[in-house]
Amino acid sequence: MQNEREIVAHAAHGDADAFRRLVAHVVFRMVPDPGDREDLCQDVFIRVYQKLRTFRFESKLSTWIVRVAYRVCLNHLAKKRMETTMDLAER
Repeated sequence: MQNEREIVAHAAHGDADAFRRLVAHVVFRMVPDPGDREDLCQDVFIRVYQKLRTFRFESKLSTWIVRVAYRVCLNHLAKKRMETTMDLAER
């Protein structure tokens, strides 16, 4: 198994499988629900693809991708907490 640095290096050089593992690494560490994980990975892939032309090379591409994944997960977790809070308030 490759270490994190190797995965990032491969992803930065266009290795699609390494890119997938990089995104999954972030998502799987932040989101406990397996069903949500897959949806979020797809969301990250789509967002990165759609926004790739806006990447300004002010950081490494892998850093930018991880930041996108991190924000997607934070937004998802915040929505989940809001839903849980609303569900409890309805009781």
